[in-house]
Amino acid sequence: MKSFQFLIGLQKGQKKTDEPKRAYVLAFFISLACVLIGELNVIAPIISNFFLASYTLINYSCFSSSLSKSPGWRPAYKYYNMWLSLFGAFVCCAIMFVIQWWAALITIVIVIVIYKYVDYKSPNINWGSSTQAIVYKQALNQTLKLNSVEDHVRNFRPQLLVLTGCPSHRPALLHLASSITRNTSLMICGNIKINERKFPFDEVQAEQNYLNNEKCKAFYTCVTAPSFGVGINSLMQVAGLGKMKTNTLLLGFKTNWQKVTGPELTNYAQMIRKAFDMRFGVCVLRMERGMDISEFLQEEHTEMNLNLATATAVVGGSDADAVNRMESGNNQKVTFAIDQEQVRINMKDATASNKDFSDNNAKIQAIRHFQNKQKGKTIDVWWLTEDGGLTVLLPHIISQRAQWAGCSLRIFTMKNIKSDANDFSMARLISKFRIDCEDINIIDDLKTEKPSDAAVESFYDMIKPYQKKNLGDVDFEPWMITEEEIEKKKEKTLRFIRLQELLQKHSKDAALVFMTLPLPKDIKSSALYLAWLEEITKNLPPIVLIRGNQTSVLTFYS
Repeated sequence: MKSFQFLIGLQKGQKKTDEPKRAYVLAFFISLACVLIGELNVIAPIISNFFLASYTLINYSCFSSSLSKSPGWRPAYKYYNMWLSLFGAFVCCAIMFVIQWWAALITIVIVIVIYKYVDYKSPNINWGSSTQAIVYKQALNQTLKLNSVEDHVRNFRPQLLVLTGCPSHRPALLHLASSITRNTSLMICGNIKINERKFPFDEVQAEQNYLNNEKCKAFYTCVTAPSFGVGINSLMQVAGLGKMKTNTLLLGFKTNWQKVTGPELTNYAQMIRKAFDMRFGVCVLRMERGMDISEFLQEEHTEMNLNLATATAVVGGSDADAVNRMESGNNQKVTFAIDQEQVRINMKDATASNKDFSDNNAKIQAIRHFQNKQKGKTIDVWWLTEDGGLTVLLPHIISQRAQWAGCSLRIFTMKNIKSDANDFSMARLISKFRIDCEDINIIDDLKTEKPSDAAVESFYDMIKPYQKKNLGDVDFEPWMITEEEIEKKKEKTLRFIRLQELLQKHSKDAALVFMTLPLPKDIKSSALYLAWLEEITKNLPPIVLIRGNQTSVLTFYS
């Protein structure tokens, strides 16, 4: 009855006997209509065909269940044979046409319509059908078959392990990953639970349901571990199966890195190092206003549910009565939905400060950036180091999506002193890779031009709290920055500061920026590495720091 909601009223029974008399009445009128035809030879073929149709489906269901080889299918009939069931289905179907061909056609059409209706409504019912068992068997066979095939650059697909935590908490990260993998490759959303006594089965199912409701074709997985380092290592090692295994790690930038403890900085840098060690490509997304909306998510005990328009009107003060009600309720919360993302703000705080609401609203709009259609802007790619081509491939994939179709692709690359490469030769190279690019710019002043003194001073002020003050500092930690390391990495630091100035000059108005991720190797201080990432990503549109694992993902051959 859940599949046919318009018949839901027929199942209501009487108070005493609980008999569905409404259904009896409907059956009476259907029977009466058949009787009023007044011609048994007309009625008999119709009724017989419906009976034969049900026998056909029953026989085929038995055959399908046997074909799936499901352990749950255990027929008790001693002389049962799956091929006999298939033969019976064909015989029943043939008899339908022998009795009356037009009645058989009408019956088949009605059965198909009912099936497609149930399939379209997709009721939340577990039928335990043989179709599910067959799909599993086919998926298993194809995965095993794929595992025996050698990898080839032409068939490379970015298979993402996305560190979303709970996917509902970081929708921007989820939607970016979905734009890359949609209908083409594997996506796994990973979460790490620290010091959990029990595995959170209910939460795993709830988050998978969230992905399904968002129409995001992805899997959700969770690992429990005594520490973050152990958890991320386990996640990267086990995510996927055979050739359906993740090869690219996507995570968010740690925007609050200046407020967290030293060990957390070390964990973050070690995670990136470990990913490269395990031959992962790495992508780090930064959005200026952050991505985590967990603090705004609706709590289960929230009683009031208002839409965004109502919330805006109330906070703006256009409804005096509503404002009075807000002031009288200290514990009330207003909730508004944006594409199934439930976001909340505290009524009292919103009444006290319209600015806070504006900031929250701006953050929500930024989070929806990857869902909105982008027009008239650019996707800028700063391809500064050869990494196998992942830095160019992912922007190309995103530019093919409907919401990014209005954006053109621009590539910025650094001049190689040892070669005579120019804009024309680089354009010819990109065209050989069949990357549709509007403009190519070769930056030749990244190493020759020095950054401004103000920018340099600002950077060193930022890292001052993390510097080791003297050689005998007993409070020194591994994540801190030594004077020796500052001097050793001075040239690279100045290059990153200059890069930030160039990004501000060329890509300030881009819809999305991709840039080569600096490698964390040969750097001892996690604080210095995070400072580099902070410097090159600050005050910019959404930016993805990306780097491949030196495995070639582009080819000249189609």
